[in-house]
Amino acid sequence: MKTERFWVIIAMLCCLCACSKKAAIKGEITGMETKYAVLYKVLPQEKVIEDTVLFVKGKCSFTIPQESIGVYILQFEDTSFVSFIIQKGDRVTFSANKCNINRTLQMEGNEETMLHWQCRKELFVFEDKVKNLSRQFITRHQYADADVYDLNQVMLQKYDSLYETHRSYLEHFIRNNPDKLAALLAFYQGLGRRKFFNSQTDRDLLELIYQHLQPVYPQSEYILDLKERLGYDD
Repeated sequence: MKTERFWVIIAMLCCLCACSKKAAIKGEITGMETKYAVLYKVLPQEKVIEDTVLFVKGKCSFTIPQESIGVYILQFEDTSFVSFIIQKGDRVTFSANKCNINRTLQMEGNEETMLHWQCRKELFVFEDKVKNLSRQFITRHQYADADVYDLNQVMLQKYDSLYETHRSYLEHFIRNNPDKLAALLAFYQGLGRRKFFNSQTDRDLLELIYQHLQPVYPQSEYILDLKERLGYDD
């Protein structure tokens, strides 16, 4: 009898150890009823479906078994999504309002996810400023006596100033966190089709990221892909 109890305890401990390796995600979307969201894993060259996540009365809870670090997106029906950078044992919680998930999102969790979320929030600030600038342009363009050429020049200068401000923020972020995968995602950040950095003209910044990330995650698919992009030999 004691032997049976012993093996039951061992089995329970093994189960707990196995579960502890999984990254655990918990979330709540206020105003959302029962609904599915799609969980994607973002790989260097593609985005693949990992699972579907069920929200019951706005709440969800799920695990991701992968042990090595990975980038994941929880995509809703519209353009809203929640993104994570996680590996075994990480814990992430998030909350938002259904009316505007992107702008009301709050997160707590591991360092990589929080750094990545910090960059996303700054991108939203930049995007909102660009939208406001666009509205100003449309409003002023309606006046018959407006000099369209001068107006275009002023708006372009303001946009370039906003763009350079955010680009400087990202560069500062990368140089302060070169050993984080969040820095690599920051390098490839963009708004629409326009990116803030270029793999050729900003190669020195990309090399800085690789030199610091490679010792941390030597076998990660993200780092191996970056190594190939930079043309480094074994």
